[in-house]
Amino acid sequence: MEELLIKTTYCFIVFLELLMMVYFITRWIFRKSELEKKIYSALSPILMPLEFLMKHSSLYTTMIDFSPIIAMLILVYLDQLV
Repeated sequence: MEELLIKTTYCFIVFLELLMMVYFITRWIFRKSELEKKIYSALSPILMPLEFLMKHSSLYTTMIDFSPIIAMLILVYLDQLV
C-alpha cells in the first residue's frame, strides 16, 4: 500500500512537471491562447500563492514572472524527495 502511494505521488509530480513545461512553451509561443488559460487554471493552485509571495518580495518585477520557474524548482525538488 505504501509503495502504491509513493508511485502515485511520483507520477502526479511528473505530470505536474510536464504540464508546467507545456505552460512555459504555450506562454512563449501562443500568448493569450485558450490552451494557456486552461493550463493556467489547472496550475493555479500552485502558481497563485507563489505569485502572491513574489509580489511582496524584493524579486518582484513587472516584466518577468518568476513564479512558474520557482514552481518548477519546487516540483523538481519534490520529485527528488519522493
